[in-house]
Amino acid sequence: DIDNLADRIDRFGHWMPNIDLWAAQIYRGKTFGEGENDFILQVNKSSDKPLAVTEYGVDAYMDSCGICTKKHCPTPCYNTPGNETKGYGEDQKMHAIWVAALAGRLYTAWHEGAGALGGYVMAWIDEAWKTTTHFPTNICADNTKKKKNGGWKYHFPHKKFDPKTCDFKAHVECPNLNIWKPSLCGQYMPAFPDHYLNEGFFGINTVYGVENTNVNGIEPRLVYAVLQDMWLPKLEPIIGWHKAAMATLMTASVATVGITIWSCQRHFQGRTLPPRPSSHVF
Repeated sequence: DIDNLADRIDRFGHWMPNIDLWAAQIYRGKTFGEGENDFILQVNKSSDKPLAVTEYGVDAYMDSCGICTKKHCPTPCYNTPGNETKGYGEDQKMHAIWVAALAGRLYTAWHEGAGALGGYVMAWIDEAWKTTTHFPTNICADNTKKKKNGGWKYHFPHKKFDPKTCDFKAHVECPNLNIWKPSLCGQYMPAFPDHYLNEGFFGINTVYGVENTNVNGIEPRLVYAVLQDMWLPKLEPIIGWHKAAMATLMTASVATVGITIWSCQRHFQGRTLPPRPSSHVF
């Protein structure tokens, strides 16, 4: 909400009486703002129309590229998913905690009548294609800036690669021209836990290739179970309940198949099957 939507609604919202609701994509970290800066409360105070948060969340990767101290702020960044600083990398626990906090705030605002309809978690699956583009990722060797020097020709790790062609806090491998290769392309984002937004790691499900096929599969991250538990609370933790339910379902399925086969054998025992009917053209 970098365009200060809440203030715009406050000043101009009354000129648009036919609008049914306000929609916003909000990335302010673990909350939608604290105290008077709470975006949900700001909109509720400025308008009698409800708010729908069309995007919110954080990515599931702790990226050392976001590190900045008074003495050192590395740019560009050379770390990759396979070559990361110790203590960094995919962090599903952090991801689940932050997303659950945001979802909980939306639920509380709705329950208290603060004008929030709900929201959409960003995103269903990891979106690797976003790492191939200039926007919304920071990149190196942009040919719109260095066209006379060869542009993409000197992309890292070319020996003539020039770090000066990189945007602030860009990873040298970005843009990633191969979406099948995990990439950390993104942008500096102080509101996030690691101060970095990794575009390819927002999914509540990860994507993987099914061995020896051209088919992709998805695997839920921890946040999937946490969100499920928020909306479908059980007496036992959701993961344990899910495993028990699946085991019961599998047992029932096997038993059903077994009974069906046994019944067919009993029915046709000692009988001659009728001849197959001749084919017809309809």
